[in-house]
Amino acid sequence: MDNSPVTLTEDERTIVALLAQGHTANRIAATTELRPASVARKILNCRQKLEARNNAELVAKAVGLGLRLA
Repeated sequence: MDNSPVTLTEDERTIVALLAQGHTANRIAATTELRPASVARKILNCRQKLEARNNAELVAKAVGLGLRLA
């Protein structure tokens, strides 16, 4: 990862926070009123931004970087 700060949108932070709570993409879609495909795309965007291979690593990296998830 380069040295520039990672910026997640409000929706992305909400989605990562819900992932951290154990929610699935479908549950997140229902909770946020986003389409499941939109949630999946936002998760992928977050994983790319944080260079995470999976959702668990995404949450761990987000927490490790001090991103506010709640």
